[in-house]
Amino acid sequence: MSNRVLDTLNVISGALPAIDDGTLRLSYADVQRSVAAERRWLQSMRVRRCALLAENSARWILSDLALMACEAVNIPLPPSFTREQVAHVLEEAGIEWVLTDAAERFLLDHPAFTYVASSHRTGLALLRRGGLRTGPSTEHISKVSYTSGSTGAPKGVCLGHRAIQAVTDSLTAVTAGLGVQSHLCLLPLATLIENIAGVYVSLTMGAKVVVRPCHTMGVSYAGLNPPLLLQTLDATSPESMILAPELLSVLVDAVRGGWRAPTSLKFIIVAGGAVSTQSLQQARQGGLPVFQGYGLSECASLVCLNTPGHDKLESVGRPLPHAKVRIDANAEICVSGATMTGYLGGPMQQSSEVRTGDAGEIDADGFVYVRGRIRNIVK
Repeated sequence: MSNRVLDTLNVISGALPAIDDGTLRLSYADVQRSVAAERRWLQSMRVRRCALLAENSARWILSDLALMACEAVNIPLPPSFTREQVAHVLEEAGIEWVLTDAAERFLLDHPAFTYVASSHRTGLALLRRGGLRTGPSTEHISKVSYTSGSTGAPKGVCLGHRAIQAVTDSLTAVTAGLGVQSHLCLLPLATLIENIAGVYVSLTMGAKVVVRPCHTMGVSYAGLNPPLLLQTLDATSPESMILAPELLSVLVDAVRGGWRAPTSLKFIIVAGGAVSTQSLQQARQGGLPVFQGYGLSECASLVCLNTPGHDKLESVGRPLPHAKVRIDANAEICVSGATMTGYLGGPMQQSSEVRTGDAGEIDADGFVYVRGRIRNIVK
């Protein structure tokens, strides 16, 4: 299977910086060698379906790329998941293998697993559960992205390689002209938008991915620490970031209080919820080049995005090159172009179109507007 994210590692000048997590500073050549070695190790262990549970770091990214390289199914787990949520995923997904930076705690919480070995490249522990019955089919699936489970147990969105690649290619195409050379990961890497738009797109373009454990940047699930977040931005001088609306509010409040955004910033995506036009205007006036987007896991992350030169503040942008968006007779936003294979444990059939549950409209220039919710279930 050809993979342009991995292929790029072989093409870009090996000396260029690729990943910096404050402890590990890896060039593109370093990443290429590490991913190749990690792939061989995982293949020697016959790892085919693996959960990845670790804090944001270079080793998370290397493990993710290595699982991709050996065509294993990767199930990233947010560190914020409770013991019960993790147990639900382990059973529903039929997970045999786990890569984690918290092996001792994991083994206490889930004693059916045992320690096997630790990676020489990443230091992550490889755990295994023996005597496992066959889990649900994951044929043609590259990644399972779990929702937060805010309306019940977490749901596993199954995504094939082609859907992930389509979104990566689209985002690369619409942002390549911005000249971004350094992206700061503020969201957990288990979050699909950060994984694809932050890591895959940056590495495809030859940019550097700056990544730190979330709690060291003031953005942990335990709560936001605005002074620490501002300190991180001042210290790292990023050129691009991805923000949830809550993080944008923190930065807008900081600007009102006299904080000056780094002049290095070129492009900030905000997505994941409603953002007022006033907040976007205030952010831009304060030196935060914020552009609103729209997407969902069932469509492999971003579907629409505003960009410099193609921007309407009150909209969520135009559909990305890979995506087709229509509004049905009930004013519901329907998306095709890169969609899920299904929910894990349910029927595995490529969805030709996803009915998002969001109400919306499209103007004469092709910009999409979200006008609220029709229902809480994506179909």
